[in-house]
Amino acid sequence: MIKFVENIDDKSMREKLSIALDGKGAFRRFKSVLPEYPNYRKKWLEFKEREMEKEIIEWLNSIDFEPVKRGVQDEH
Repeated sequence: MIKFVENIDDKSMREKLSIALDGKGAFRRFKSVLPEYPNYRKKWLEFKEREMEKEIIEWLNSIDFEPVKRGVQDEH
């Protein structure tokens, strides 16, 4: 979440989310801000997905597995 906030260009939004991340209950507060800003909520979800995918790929590589990306046509 911090990495996401650090990359927001809008100073006001970056400040709101930074404040939300300060202290106990940060995740809940962060998530409570996003519904008011649908564009940022969408950006957060996309960012989170990319970051999770990176971590999964790193983990798979660390245990000597080569991840395979599947396209929509491969799923049938």
